[in-house]
Amino acid sequence: MKLPQVKKDTCIKYGIGIGLGLFSLDHYPINLIGLLILFVFVVIYTKDSNIKIADLGSKWVYIPMLSILLITILRLAIYHTINELFAVSFFAIMLGLYVISRKMGKEIVKVLLPLFIIVAASVFIMAIVNIGEETSGIVGQYNRTAGLLAYIIVLNRNKWQWLLAIIGTLAILLTGSLEGVIILCALSIVVLCKRDWSRKLWIPLGMVTLALIVLALTGNLGHLYTPVIDNLHLTGGMQAETALNGRVIVYKNALQNISLLGHGYTNSLFTSTTVHNVPLIVFDQLGIFAGIAWIVLTGYCLIKTKWHYVWVVIIAMCLFDHFVWTGLAPLYFVAVGVTTANKENDYIFRLKGD
Repeated sequence: MKLPQVKKDTCIKYGIGIGLGLFSLDHYPINLIGLLILFVFVVIYTKDSNIKIADLGSKWVYIPMLSILLITILRLAIYHTINELFAVSFFAIMLGLYVISRKMGKEIVKVLLPLFIIVAASVFIMAIVNIGEETSGIVGQYNRTAGLLAYIIVLNRNKWQWLLAIIGTLAILLTGSLEGVIILCALSIVVLCKRDWSRKLWIPLGMVTLALIVLALTGNLGHLYTPVIDNLHLTGGMQAETALNGRVIVYKNALQNISLLGHGYTNSLFTSTTVHNVPLIVFDQLGIFAGIAWIVLTGYCLIKTKWHYVWVVIIAMCLFDHFVWTGLAPLYFVAVGVTTANKENDYIFRLKGD
């Protein structure tokens, strides 16, 4: 029995939402199950859809994506390994996910709202149970938690987005993540640059201020963010200096060992030599042409789309971690699809007519 198109699109939408949610969790094999679900629903969608070149959007978007996929195919032809086959499959799925996100738009992101609530609630609970300690909630890695919450906040364009911003901001603060601090700074800069404010903005400002005061008065703010201060090399002595020097050494090695086709893509096998910077890790894993393609794609989206919150946050998340390219990679391609297909402005707090 053939499903009506409306019901079929709904099934695909929710299927992809479940796949995105499971893949975002830093727990094996749950993330692999999420990828398999994404594969199934991308195949179902593309098999029965008449996809044309026009559906791919701007050539400044689909050509870089196809270039990255082509590089993984070339690597597979040269090296013949399971890892290379995985890379080809992964980026083929990502290309399909991009096309679906362009067609379905914000509806894809709406199905992630239950995940947002569960993740934020888990952070609040764990923060209360383990006061003053870093926490990742159910996600499994606190920087990835901050990134996941930020993605859902900035991609959900609706009248309640400001409420998501409040909940998400508090949860991000409680993770104790340096990446979370950078994300919130980036969001604040966009608010100021876009003059995106109204009476609604006083609510998140007040709640964040209250939360910081409570943490400070109870002595837990220092415990929570001491690792952040150490990483910034303001304190921490030799330990912080060693950590920073180690990061610099990894960056330097990656720059010195850049090759045409890179050293192979992975989104799950990380070591002390893994580059914690997205442009650099793209160059390192897939080589010069893929790195240039990623920069062109991201730069185009930042300049040409009106979704400034999304792209400033993504670039901020790319500075000192790799999850945009690895553990949360599908959400990057969803962001490309949604933001290039939708031309509306992305104000969060400004009232209509202001």
